[in-house]
Amino acid sequence: MSLTVGMNGDWEQFSDDPAVRHRYEELQQVLHSIGYPSIDDQSGSPCKGFSEKDVTIAWLSSNLEGLSLLLESCQHCPGDLFLVLSSDWLIKKPLFSNKVNMTQPGAFVQSALYVKKGICCYKGGSSYLKVFDPPRKVTYFFNSTSDASLIQLFNDVDCPQSVPPGTSRLLSDIILMRILLAQSGIKVPKTLAFPYKPRQIYDKNISGITVVPITSDGYQVADVLRPAITNFQESPDISDAEWVTVKIFRVRDNDDKATLGTRLRKTGDILGAVCDLLPHASKGDIILIQCDGMNTNRFTKPNQNENKLNELCSHEKRDVGVHIQTTVCRNPEDEPVHTSTLCFISGDMLQGRINEAPVQSLEDTLKDLEINSEPKQQFLRNELKRISEEIMKIIMELDGRIDDDRSTNAQTDLIVVDFMVTSEKGDLLPVPVNVGCQRNQLYDVINPDEAGEAVRPLLATMLTRSLKYILAEKRILVLGAGLVGKTFVWNTARDCGIKVHLIDEDPNTYAADLVEEFIHYDMSDHTRDKEHCEIIVQMLQTSERPALDGCVTLWDDCVPLTAMICEAMSFVGSPIDAAVRANTKSKTQEFLFSKCPNTMLGRLQKSYASSSYQIRSRDQIKLASRVVKFPAVMKPEYGAGSIGVKLLDNIGSCYAFYDQAQWYMKTENDFPGVCHGTSMLLMDYLVGTEHGVDVVIYDKKLVTAFVHDKGPTRLPTFTKVSSCFPTTLSPSKANQLVYAAFHCCIGIGLDNGTFNVDLKMTATGPKLIEINARLGGYDLRDNIKKCFKVDTLLLCFAISCGIRPRLVKSRPSCYIMTLCLTASDHGHALTPDTLELLRKLKDQGLMDFSQFQATLSPSAMNDPFCSIGATASDCHTAKVKLLELGKWLGLDDKNFPITYCLSKFT
Repeated sequence: MSLTVGMNGDWEQFSDDPAVRHRYEELQQVLHSIGYPSIDDQSGSPCKGFSEKDVTIAWLSSNLEGLSLLLESCQHCPGDLFLVLSSDWLIKKPLFSNKVNMTQPGAFVQSALYVKKGICCYKGGSSYLKVFDPPRKVTYFFNSTSDASLIQLFNDVDCPQSVPPGTSRLLSDIILMRILLAQSGIKVPKTLAFPYKPRQIYDKNISGITVVPITSDGYQVADVLRPAITNFQESPDISDAEWVTVKIFRVRDNDDKATLGTRLRKTGDILGAVCDLLPHASKGDIILIQCDGMNTNRFTKPNQNENKLNELCSHEKRDVGVHIQTTVCRNPEDEPVHTSTLCFISGDMLQGRINEAPVQSLEDTLKDLEINSEPKQQFLRNELKRISEEIMKIIMELDGRIDDDRSTNAQTDLIVVDFMVTSEKGDLLPVPVNVGCQRNQLYDVINPDEAGEAVRPLLATMLTRSLKYILAEKRILVLGAGLVGKTFVWNTARDCGIKVHLIDEDPNTYAADLVEEFIHYDMSDHTRDKEHCEIIVQMLQTSERPALDGCVTLWDDCVPLTAMICEAMSFVGSPIDAAVRANTKSKTQEFLFSKCPNTMLGRLQKSYASSSYQIRSRDQIKLASRVVKFPAVMKPEYGAGSIGVKLLDNIGSCYAFYDQAQWYMKTENDFPGVCHGTSMLLMDYLVGTEHGVDVVIYDKKLVTAFVHDKGPTRLPTFTKVSSCFPTTLSPSKANQLVYAAFHCCIGIGLDNGTFNVDLKMTATGPKLIEINARLGGYDLRDNIKKCFKVDTLLLCFAISCGIRPRLVKSRPSCYIMTLCLTASDHGHALTPDTLELLRKLKDQGLMDFSQFQATLSPSAMNDPFCSIGATASDCHTAKVKLLELGKWLGLDDKNFPITYCLSKFT
């Protein structure tokens, strides 16, 4: 296979290449055998209309390793992942830079990669062979071939890819890999290796690994081999071994399973076996001798009650080889995740490919081998997971440290670890024998319902890296810096290469030096938003600033103004009327209650609303009390964070609290929402459990949503005290909340963006509290990112630039329980030394900590200062850890009983 560099592709190449035709027909047969429709060949009608904002994943494969990923893609990114059966289906275009002097020796220019032909899959399992004219830009590239020339050929592409070329060379050499593992403290088999005319020099001082190069041909070779083999056989680790394996490892195949070899008892002629394999060796190949682990007859205990018939048939028993293979993916948070364990059963694994041997699950294998002890089974499972993920960590640390790697955007996202099994003190111990990046597909074909589990984290990483690649160099206008707790916004943008242009009224804002450009403009009076919009748009369009790609805000006060700017500059966003409705709590409830159409969906949206009344002056309180029954909730019409909210029992308390709130809103300049007005809202008090739903919507379609639980609020003020990620509700209850949050948003017209919705699950179903038409605040983004491996901030940025989000929402990886602390209630415990200690504990991964405000100053409305949290694999453990943490910090008292604060989470 060769790569054509140029824009005029030979579309007939597919039919002229017998190898590619064979792969295509093989894929057709496999799809047909597992009940999928045949590939629809649409190559005669080239596809158009794609842009560089579209996610495009290309998997170059010569052996259909990408089959399970292709089928999984139809659920999460239909039509965006392409199985590429030939490098001729790809094309490169150099990215010239003014910074590069092409006349200098060794000058290096990266290239953009495009796919001009590929096989993709859509929902329902329909797959298509498509041609693109012009070719479609690749946003993630996986080269699963082992052809060294192809690996080198794609070394210069600028898009994210796996595996780095240098790491690929390491994975293709079994000696180098075992040396690396041994140096990292991982046990490897006792090894004697004879590299034939090696291309490099190996470290010969590694315990348990002996390397004897064969540099010439002829009978004198035996004189070099004999003493090495004798020492190997007499080694204490080998002397009692029942089997010793001799096989040839073909470096060029990147697959030690496609080998010739033999399995010998220790008295066999190992030297003869090595000499027999030498004529089959090519330059760089390795003849490997190792103890082959335990044979399965030693696993099985004989049946003491075996009858005469079984005895007569005992001659039919044969040695069975067991080979274990694990898959490890790097998830979007750069964490190694063990995703599958496969077992290959064969009478002779040495003649041909292990991939062609029968494959089954580890559980079935242990049952077949009569290993029924649950502790032994669990120990083996845990060790396979631990060792596999540890190997991935080692390789991740190695990525990018090889000097001749030119690709700056490559990392190892997938490895496959081959194990043999030994026994020690009655326990079954897995020992890694090799590491590669080609995953067996046979099990996925036989068990299609399980196929996605093994590759889902890999697909999530591909989509996340693609999104970051597309967002790089995008210029996004952000209105409002917010509090210091928003620092993660600017750091994330910088790390992804996003250019943020920030507008804020504070000339000394903490964020001024953290963004690409800071623009000081006083937009604090949001009653003049139309005027602000005209001034800002004129300022941006008439200056010499580069063109912007989108506009967002993470601050409630700026939601309507952001919508105005998006409309004026033709950016993707929600309509102005929808933003105003969301920003005005009474309009949100009123619109859902009275403006929704008389359809099934409209009636459902109406059911989520509650009775409410807007109070613009003190005189309207009596009118409001006739609409809303007591007990009732009074809150500011504008604002967020449950600040200025109170439960009231009668009309007298309404007057008193209204007067108090008006005084604070006139004297506190930083009171949330006061820039839009000082109106209040009286609404029904909803009885039930409170929940937050973070919703991501693009083009009126639900992209994803995340539900978390809120603890009992501090009545009568509703101050947030605790939360739990993910929700502990049943899936059906959680889905009700997601459906309610989504349809409340689109019901009032919010059709593009990331929104935070507060609801209560009442006896009559979900009821809306309010919609925050921006990214969830406080620690929500961090907790969602940690729990679900999805960064809602990146999705927010992507939607603002008109980029359709593609993501894999995995099952939650953990439970995160948090306590929300305020300066008024917890200032005595949050000393400077304590805060520094909390930051250190967070950096060490021992707890969660988020600081929302720069200074620990008590406020009239008791707004949150920080949160502390505990993470565990289950809800109960997280609760216990957080309870102990709170008591250790001295937070547990009669005014803040932590046990009660966490009582809702079970």
